[in-house]
Amino acid sequence: MKIAICEDDAGQGGMAVQYIQSLSTKFSIETLVLYANGTELAEALRAGSRFDIYLLDIDLPGVNGLDLAAQIRETQPYACIAFSTSYPQYVTHAFMLESAQYFLKPIQKEVFLPAMEQMLRDYNNAWLPLTLENERFITLRQDDVIYVEFYHGRMTVWTQEQSYKARVNVKAWKRSLYERGFLQSHQGYFVNPRHVCAIEADTVICTDQICCPLSARCRKDFMDQFLEYMQ
Repeated sequence: MKIAICEDDAGQGGMAVQYIQSLSTKFSIETLVLYANGTELAEALRAGSRFDIYLLDIDLPGVNGLDLAAQIRETQPYACIAFSTSYPQYVTHAFMLESAQYFLKPIQKEVFLPAMEQMLRDYNNAWLPLTLENERFITLRQDDVIYVEFYHGRMTVWTQEQSYKARVNVKAWKRSLYERGFLQSHQGYFVNPRHVCAIEADTVICTDQICCPLSARCRKDFMDQFLEYMQ
């Protein structure tokens, strides 16, 4: 993950960096950059810099945090944005920009660390990292995945736009898909429940009328887990 912090208070910014670095044993943090004001980050964004997670102070010199978030949303609709501020009156505007967290300053370790850890975990779970057969690495939004198929050590991930093929450790990936909430409809098929439109005797009908087989062996567990998901 790539994380940007924009904070004009050096003490608060340094503390946030320290706390996030302490989570690097649990999460893969590739980049962590601290910007001292909104103008610096705005210029970096215009130059093409992109981050997965942004922690923005709202009351910044130059470009304020709310305007930065609006700029980020124009090109990164799925970026994870959190705000920090000394002024609680901004909370409504912050959540209109789909913020994941809202921290009141001064940052308190016992509040910041668990909230940031949950935010990193949620972001991790929202994306599927995949190394394709041509060795190209990509990340797919889990919500965009309709189903995953396994056949002879190869995994095919199907989205509405296209499919992606990879050679994988099948056992490990099946376990990962279970943990992510995918439902097994057949020995080699795992369906994203958010795309299920109808269930017939031996078929799961998904978005765009895409059909996945539903075996007698998997049917009961599939139905039970899907009903639990719907609740």
